[in-house]
Amino acid sequence: MRAKEFIKEADIPQNFDLTPEQRKAAQMGWTLKDRAAKVNDDRLSVAMARVGDELTDWKKGAYGAKTLEELAKKSMVPLELVKKLIKFASEQKSTMPDKSTVQPDKDDDSEFAAPSDRDVARDAKDFARG
Repeated sequence: MRAKEFIKEADIPQNFDLTPEQRKAAQMGWTLKDRAAKVNDDRLSVAMARVGDELTDWKKGAYGAKTLEELAKKSMVPLELVKKLIKFASEQKSTMPDKSTVQPDKDDDSEFAAPSDRDVARDAKDFARG
C-alpha cells in the first residue's frame, strides 16, 4: 500500500512545514550524518552524527535546539567543533532528497505484484516432480 493511498495532505498538520532556515539546517544535518558514516575516526564520526541529528530538528517545537549553544549542549559536542562542522556541511552538496526531483509512485508497480509464497511453493513442487 502506498502512503498516498491512506494519507491525505489535509491530514498532515501545518506545523510540519519547514521554514527555509529549518530546511537548510535539515539539509546540513543530513549531509553530516551521511558523511559521518564514511569517516574513519570514530570520535569525529559520532560528533558529526550527533550534530547532524540535532540539526535535522533545528527550531522544531519545544525539543529542537534554538541556538548553537543549545545545539552544542544537546549533541554533547564542543561549540567550536559544532561551528566547524556546520561550516563544513554548508560547503558540501546536500545529501537530502530534493522534493522537486522525487518521482511519484506508479500505480501499476505494486509491492504485491510478486507471486505469493503459496504460488512459489506450488511451482517448486511441480518443477521437482518433473
